[in-house]
Amino acid sequence: MMPGMDGFGLIERIRESGSAIPILIITANQTFEFKKQGFSLGTDDYLTKPFELEELTWRVQALLKRARIVGDRQVSEGGFILDSLSNTLTKGEKSVSLPKKEFELLHKLHSYPGRIYT
Repeated sequence: MMPGMDGFGLIERIRESGSAIPILIITANQTFEFKKQGFSLGTDDYLTKPFELEELTWRVQALLKRARIVGDRQVSEGGFILDSLSNTLTKGEKSVSLPKKEFELLHKLHSYPGRIYT
């Protein structure tokens, strides 16, 4: 229990600030509605108490691995390379310079393959 704000409020503020920091909810609440609200606000993972310390370690390691992809200068997937220093998309010998907003959108989508954004 946090003073002045609940966990959902904190997640909302973090995501509204534009931060992509990984968020793991650890709670005793196992209801579907609680989980649904957490994921809809932008949490990356959800762990209910009680839990094994080893499971927590696995989940944190997975979140950190995925977060590092976003922080890398280059993201590579499916033969494409996105370079955040030059805002370029490269495949083989061909390279295309993209406008900043288009690059940021493509980089975000490319950094989280398989994730659906509304």
